[in-house]
Amino acid sequence: MLEYRIPGVGIVAATAGFTLPNQQKFGAGWLLSAPPAELEAIGAEIVTREARPVVDERFYQVNEVETGNEITYPVVTRPIAEILAARLADLAAHRYRIETAGIDLGGSVIRTDEGSQAKINGAYNKAQRNPATQIDWKGANGWILLDATQMTAIADAVSDHVQDCYSAERDHSEAMSALAAADDIEGLIAYDFTTDWPPTASAE
Repeated sequence: MLEYRIPGVGIVAATAGFTLPNQQKFGAGWLLSAPPAELEAIGAEIVTREARPVVDERFYQVNEVETGNEITYPVVTRPIAEILAARLADLAAHRYRIETAGIDLGGSVIRTDEGSQAKINGAYNKAQRNPATQIDWKGANGWILLDATQMTAIADAVSDHVQDCYSAERDHSEAMSALAAADDIEGLIAYDFTTDWPPTASAE
């Protein structure tokens, strides 16, 4: 988009109207059709902009700097505390996705979303109170009839899965915190926390 810098006005798009400090008004599009002598008379000069860099703005701040009629966009790394907070938030979101993705237990896909975890705990408590109970359970891929032993196995498997997810999150969190403590900004940004997680099964 063509732009002009006009003294007393600032940067104006070539298609826009503007008013000089002396209240002289110019209509929309005047800058596009004005002869060079008239542009020079009001001090209008074409503005050049470099391409704005595309960066992850959680980690880098893009500044706009005006030097005469040239506009540049230097990139500055954000404070490492802000970067660590963003990376830990991403890590927590990843842990939640793995935690709630479901597990495969003996060919049955067991849901592990928060609602299912609560239901499994409730069924497990019932089985502990009444070992002879039979529980109709709807897994992600169909119905199964469970006795107390099987219900306990499911509860244990889901509990282990959830704990393994939090243990993995802790390991990655401590690794990233160590990078932050060492002031290794690029290492922190590049750190891959998607490895070493417990297996999952689609719970769709």
